[in-house]
Amino acid sequence: MKTTQPLFLIQLQHRLSSEKAALTEQLAQWLVLGKIIDSNGRLEKVEGERMEQVDLETFKDELNQTNWQEALPVTYFYHAEKVEASLTCVDNRFTQRFLLKKVDFYKEAFLIEDYLQKQLANNGIQAFIRPYEEYLSSNIADLSLRDSFDLSHQSLRLMRNDEQEKIVDCSLLPGYDVVTPQRLYTSCWKMWYTTEYFQDIPKQAFLDVQAVHNVTACDDGTLIITLYKDPLSWSHPYNIKSQQLFRFQLGFDQFMNNNGVGLLRDPYTEFMQFKNQRQMLQYQNRYLQPCPKKDAKHFTLRIFDSARGFYQEVRHFGQLNVYAFFPFLEAKQERAVAYHQIVPDFTLDEALSVYKYYIQYYLEVYDILETKPTQELVLIFYIPEANQLTLPIEALQRLLAKKDLRWVRELAPYEYTVISHQKQLKVHFRPSHQFETDQLLWTLPTEKTSKEPEIKKNWLERLSEALNNNKKRS
Repeated sequence: MKTTQPLFLIQLQHRLSSEKAALTEQLAQWLVLGKIIDSNGRLEKVEGERMEQVDLETFKDELNQTNWQEALPVTYFYHAEKVEASLTCVDNRFTQRFLLKKVDFYKEAFLIEDYLQKQLANNGIQAFIRPYEEYLSSNIADLSLRDSFDLSHQSLRLMRNDEQEKIVDCSLLPGYDVVTPQRLYTSCWKMWYTTEYFQDIPKQAFLDVQAVHNVTACDDGTLIITLYKDPLSWSHPYNIKSQQLFRFQLGFDQFMNNNGVGLLRDPYTEFMQFKNQRQMLQYQNRYLQPCPKKDAKHFTLRIFDSARGFYQEVRHFGQLNVYAFFPFLEAKQERAVAYHQIVPDFTLDEALSVYKYYIQYYLEVYDILETKPTQELVLIFYIPEANQLTLPIEALQRLLAKKDLRWVRELAPYEYTVISHQKQLKVHFRPSHQFETDQLLWTLPTEKTSKEPEIKKNWLERLSEALNNNKKRS
């Protein structure tokens, strides 16, 4: 679609329907909408490496005859002057996409939103509408492809892919799509989240989200969230901040796979599975606004089990303890442990900036603790064994020295102590394959220890009980 106009991307995801006739009708509506927008188009089918043009009757026959539960990945395309549309089936999930010029989108906006709402009512998962340029800016990692779309990458964090090519680390960008086997989590102009998402994030957390233009609850349970009023002003700093804050509040980063280069930012929300319930802990400042974990003075704890329809919410002012940041114990050594899995080959500087960030981060934990830790605090970097043998220790020492941090080598190989005034942090570099073995030796701080007799449960369990007790007293 060649145009100088802004484009809009509409995307819808839904699952297979158990009723064949209903599913066939639902899929056929994709082409109906495309033809309503522009009837003069052509239909193509791509399956594997084979592409062929199909007519309307063939399309209808294939919808009726295909066993979608066993079908190979297939995509249908509808090409027209006013719309580019695609319908893809992969892993029993359908994705519908429409790309329209600004003038055509605004002309058909009511029809499109009504279409999305009705489609979502039938095994729908999620839908969104967003400016195409905004989508590309947050989701294209390839540098040459970004250049072809005139998307700058000069100020963005770069990393390397498996082929050692430089790419943008899109995981840090405000509109990045976090794709899991079950769902897609994104932040953009207008979004539809169905009840399926409430298995991972409670509905009330969506309803309570701050710094958005509007949240609408539909009769079928779907939530429609509009981040800001004018979609074409998506690049305004306030709108970018709103887009970023939306994903932070709901903890979308927690659903991402580790890309090996570290996220390098403090969470606003964390999740934990406790017994048969899921817990969501949101961090807020003294004004009850979302904030990074280290700045938190207020906590909103949401305990939920969507299968049983259970939901409990407790809010409380307080202070995090050391186990909020070092959540594991190496019992024999009486050490509190935090860890990160890093692949230095995916970074541009042998992971120096990653090591520096996390070392500084965990040293700063001392500054916010009411009770100073009596156990040793250990930060473990798990890295491939080949990288362990070529650690840039001298370069890291020089980097830390600029921050007035002193680096002391311990007796054991690849083990060091970083000292800053009265603060000490053990830093260990271990081979990646050792991670699973180490995990078996770790425990949560659930039992009394000689040095921390008051610690009986892991930090989130203790916070949950404290907040519940506070609620009962009030």
